[in-house]
Amino acid sequence: MGKEIVDSSEGYTLAPLRELDLENESDLTAYFQMLTHPSNVEHVVSPPEDPADLKRKLLRDRTFNYIAENMVGEIVGAGGIKDAPQGEHDHFLVNVVVNPDYKDTDTEKNLFGALTDKAFATSARDERERFKLDVLITRDVQDWHRAPPILEELGYTPIGIYLKEVDVLDQRLGRIVVKPRERWEIQRDKWISLRENPSAQK
Repeated sequence: MGKEIVDSSEGYTLAPLRELDLENESDLTAYFQMLTHPSNVEHVVSPPEDPADLKRKLLRDRTFNYIAENMVGEIVGAGGIKDAPQGEHDHFLVNVVVNPDYKDTDTEKNLFGALTDKAFATSARDERERFKLDVLITRDVQDWHRAPPILEELGYTPIGIYLKEVDVLDQRLGRIVVKPRERWEIQRDKWISLRENPSAQK
């Protein structure tokens, strides 16, 4: 399970994900700029105020955070894995964003795929294996419709829509509004099976 999903186009092929360095100002700044870009910020719950605030939030949430680069070393995206509390099993991909300069379906799919690979190939901080992975998609915000087909193509299953679920900053209205969210999940066994037999996804 060490493989990363890649695209045949060199410009958008992802190098193996690397862990975000919380002491590296350029990493934090790049992630902050992606999270707060107008095309991404509506998808982010409680956007950070600046890179220092982002660092505080990541330390508080104890997420595993990864940077995605293409094969020429340009940062094209990032995302995190937030583990379930003890006794629970809902591990989540969180704050998955793509650099607006590289936003296309292939890059987005490759990023979600690489993060899913990483989640199932590694363990939680307390050494628990992750047997299931979830993603929450905020609906009715800019470009929200792009994520569900990508998740479905990767093998994720929709399991519900939660109305009045999350507060987001509506950039058009200039105020906080409540938006619904979709929840998707995939089991580890299914993911491994699909990675070993990609034709089964078609």
